[in-house]
Amino acid sequence: MPQFINHHIFHGHKKLQYTEMNELYISLSLRALALGVGGLFVPLFLYDIGYSLVMIAVFYLVSMTMRVPIEIVAAKTINRIGAKHTLTISYSSLFMYFVTLYLLPYFPWLWPITAFFLAVEMALFWVSYHLQVSSVRSKDKASSQVGMTMILRRIFMALGPLIGGVVATTYGLEYTLLLAAALLTAASYPLFKTPDMHKSTPFKVRDIKLTLGKDSVAHLAWQLSGIAATFLWPLWMFFVLGDYTQIGLIIALSIVFGIGLTLWVGRLGDKGHNDGLLKIGSGIKATSHVLRPLSMSFPIAFIANLFNDLGDNFAQGPFIEKFYEAADEGERFMYVLRMNIMSAIGKALAWVLLLVLALMLTQTAALQSLFILAALSMPAIVWVSARTS
Repeated sequence: MPQFINHHIFHGHKKLQYTEMNELYISLSLRALALGVGGLFVPLFLYDIGYSLVMIAVFYLVSMTMRVPIEIVAAKTINRIGAKHTLTISYSSLFMYFVTLYLLPYFPWLWPITAFFLAVEMALFWVSYHLQVSSVRSKDKASSQVGMTMILRRIFMALGPLIGGVVATTYGLEYTLLLAAALLTAASYPLFKTPDMHKSTPFKVRDIKLTLGKDSVAHLAWQLSGIAATFLWPLWMFFVLGDYTQIGLIIALSIVFGIGLTLWVGRLGDKGHNDGLLKIGSGIKATSHVLRPLSMSFPIAFIANLFNDLGDNFAQGPFIEKFYEAADEGERFMYVLRMNIMSAIGKALAWVLLLVLALMLTQTAALQSLFILAALSMPAIVWVSARTS
């Protein structure tokens, strides 16, 4: 093939990759805004309508248990219509999740359907997201690109809690759900601007070989930390502060402080420092989990949350990039699917753990115990690239 044709094809492919990354940046930013506005306050909404900590744990446990088999359906869907189009379906599921949550006080029997929509959204979104980003990212600037997705996500996630906190305080928690649902309709639009170029990877269920290798343990630990920071920490802050606006302010300020650090960490990752960054991040995240049970006032809660965001800035980008590097070494599709199934199992186990603690202890003691367990699990996240499954 003539050289100028090769050159044209190469640069055309690069341009398409660049465009697809930009579309993802915009779409994920809008999704992050929706989750910041509504998703952050979902545990508080459930508590506000009468759910105990035990009932909240049961709700999410049912959802994450349903998610495990839906991960396989998600993979089949991606094979059929592509990762980007599957992402748009996940947005529709998240939209229905927020709508049915809003209706929950009026129709309590809707809770299994609400849990189902959450399970579908998480399964479809995360498999699609990891396959799409890992395939279109630039290998030589991969860490910076992952860092850029995190920066944009964090900017909008900083705006989200502020907006959500004001809306919840002024109008009520249920209106944060409606606003989040409205924002999701805008998030899917950028994904339709370029064609969905995908390669089908046929597989059978028996091809999914789940083993408890070090990389699987890393994903389990990461999910336990995520449950503690994303779902249970807002509940703890509400128990201590009792004010939605203060909760939104703590989360937003912490995110803003760490935005510049994210870009710097991404550049260090491009230079091959991901291992060291991940170790630093795991230590900082462990510290944040230890500080959570001690947070009895706004300043201490802010410091604990700031440590969590600093830890995420050091650890999240390298964790994801090492995950993608491991996927690049073999069959990306099957590896991403296996790790997403392990992540779903990790979330389910975290909710089982909280359920047991909530049945045995007071609500406060149960949350404190889970925070400490999350801290103890943090050293395991450095195993993310140790492929044994």
